[in-house]
Amino acid sequence: MKKLLLIPVLCILISCRPNSGKNSTNETTSNNTRATDSKKSTIKIKKDNILEKSPEKLIGIWADSVGGNAVFQIEKKTFFYPDNNAGYNYKFIGDSIQVHYDGYYQSFAWKFKGNDTLVLTGRDGITPFYRMKE
Repeated sequence: MKKLLLIPVLCILISCRPNSGKNSTNETTSNNTRATDSKKSTIKIKKDNILEKSPEKLIGIWADSVGGNAVFQIEKKTFFYPDNNAGYNYKFIGDSIQVHYDGYYQSFAWKFKGNDTLVLTGRDGITPFYRMKE
């Protein structure tokens, strides 16, 4: 049953295309924007939106329904799928997260609804994920 739930999520992840470039990392940093550098990515966050778009909030285990099974886990450097025992690097580009799968990239716009609901938006639509308590 877990694998059947994973199929639609993987289809969404695979079919999404990169963001149109809005808020790309090539833009200059303005007065209300702060740039944070890490080894693999540059994150730009508007000061008044810092809590809502904080990438650190993404770290955790995410399910596709409340009380459901884990679909993926976001760690500091990897996007991990427990059903496949596979992890993939990712980086932030503006308001999107770009996952580096084997041989291709997929991007998703992301936002939070409350503290424990992550909404990923890709080419196939909008998908909510719910934080699992560890």
